[in-house]
Amino acid sequence: MIYLEIDTDKEGYPLKEVSGGCDNHFDAGSEFINQTKKFFPGILDCKSIASRESKDMKERLLKCRFAFKGASTSHFYVFVFEIEGGGRGTEPIGEHRVQLRTDDRWKPNLSALGIASSFINSSDRNGKECYVIGIYRPEAGAEEVFCGFYPSILSQIESKNATSPKSVQIKIDTIRQAYIRGFGIQSKKSPKNEQNEGNVVTFKPKHLLWYMENRDKLHLQDIAAAQSLGGMLSSSPIHGTNKILYGAPGTGKSDRVNRDTGSSKRFRVTFHPDTDYSSFVGCYKPVMAKSVKPGEDDVIRYEFSPQGFLDAYVYAWKNPKEQCFLIIEEINRGNCAQIFGDIFQLLDRDIDGYSKYTIKGDNDIGRYLESVLSDSALGGPFNYLANLKTKYPEDAGTIDYSTLALPSNLSIIATLNTSDQSLYPMDSAFKRRWDWEYVPVNYDDASQFTLKLKNDAKYTYPWDQVLHALNRFITESLESADKTIGNRFLNPDSTVIDFKNFRDKALFFLFNDVFKDNDLLSERFGSVSKFESLFELDESDQIDSIKKFIDGLLEEDKNYKPKGTSGANASPVASAVPAANSTQATTEAATADGSAQDSVNENELVLNENS
Repeated sequence: MIYLEIDTDKEGYPLKEVSGGCDNHFDAGSEFINQTKKFFPGILDCKSIASRESKDMKERLLKCRFAFKGASTSHFYVFVFEIEGGGRGTEPIGEHRVQLRTDDRWKPNLSALGIASSFINSSDRNGKECYVIGIYRPEAGAEEVFCGFYPSILSQIESKNATSPKSVQIKIDTIRQAYIRGFGIQSKKSPKNEQNEGNVVTFKPKHLLWYMENRDKLHLQDIAAAQSLGGMLSSSPIHGTNKILYGAPGTGKSDRVNRDTGSSKRFRVTFHPDTDYSSFVGCYKPVMAKSVKPGEDDVIRYEFSPQGFLDAYVYAWKNPKEQCFLIIEEINRGNCAQIFGDIFQLLDRDIDGYSKYTIKGDNDIGRYLESVLSDSALGGPFNYLANLKTKYPEDAGTIDYSTLALPSNLSIIATLNTSDQSLYPMDSAFKRRWDWEYVPVNYDDASQFTLKLKNDAKYTYPWDQVLHALNRFITESLESADKTIGNRFLNPDSTVIDFKNFRDKALFFLFNDVFKDNDLLSERFGSVSKFESLFELDESDQIDSIKKFIDGLLEEDKNYKPKGTSGANASPVASAVPAANSTQATTEAATADGSAQDSVNENELVLNENS
């Protein structure tokens, strides 16, 4: 038998002829799990409840649920199998197929479970949702494509009366379209199609959530309407998120943002007490313009001036295949309720990364967005409004250019310094719309530096040991890790931290910020009651006082194990994660039913970020 496969190693994904039978069988359940953990870590929690094995091929029925904070507790089912090479012998070589084996081949029997039948015959699908997905993999280690089928095909083999396999064909070109543009579709509707099998949909694994959200439309609408949903897909290749990186000053939060965003397009703003909605989103501002009449002075006119948020928003919608980031530095220094205003509602994300809800901006924003996102402004079909109406059909009648919704390719990352006393505390409703990630002090990084008070071995210390001792003193004295010092707080030009750098930055911070409301630090320095008092001593006496202070801290922290030893460099006091930390909540949700485990057997294949 000769059939076509896709060469995933070559540009353009060309087709190649392959002869003989398929020898690339695999466990479809394991492959589904691997791909889902890769693209959606901590999002899904699945385990196998039934399976069928033949040769090296294994089909599975998975029982799943969403594991992130705020997700529905209802479970759903995913039937996964392998797409085999070669179709019907009388058909063209550009066809692949699925042979769905009958009920008696499964353990336990499918008829006893009745998953697809319940889905098809029930008007209430809560807890009965079902997805049927084939996995195409031309060879081991190759890039994979998921192929979605309407669940009615599964109901046909659940019957106890079924005596022969259900064979479903799919064109290799439909699979190839998913490799090229992320999405492919072919019609399965015909006069002979009594079960309404619907269209066959192919997509890359990273678009699984998009497929799940639009399954019925993709399979049951006419081919043109289903194809239009691909425009939304191409604009959301990556799942957009809102994340706050928080930690002590100098832990490298901004550097972490730069590393995480790589070469992606970035828009950066910094919040401060005077930041407001207008300076974050945009407003009309006076500008100087040339007079239209020769010889007359310049005139003042008003133009809409977009700010950081709208700059990022417009760029993301204009460049749907490109991931971009709005970065907010020092988010807790501003009044977030005032700055975000109604945009706060957009931070609720759906499972595909888009805003869950739309909002209406004012007329000024609407006129500006029309001037930059309309088809006429862009010189061709762009369909900004059409994309919004497709994504939010319930709002289609009211959607216009003043309608706002975050696209999936726009992520918002903010930094928060735990040592700063916020003038405007964030409310819980705002907090819960963010993922919170604690950035701890990195003592391994600190170990490359040396504190040298003067050119004498007795006055020279490994910086990681001094830093750990300082932070232990701070956390135990204040019963909080909020005021600890980060590994790059001093940020010297070389690997040596000199006396003046330590005195003028570290001690100044300790006296004037950390211990400004008590005498715990001054008690360690004896006659030095405040930072300014240090300068009443000559430099030699200052150094001796600081040495005495450091030696005392190191003695109290003598159990600290430096770099290279087991458990060496953890933060001295575990930080309390804010109540809105959805990362922690996701972990708790994913393990709440005890499904996480390290090994699996025939029917206990588990998908969990923590397994």
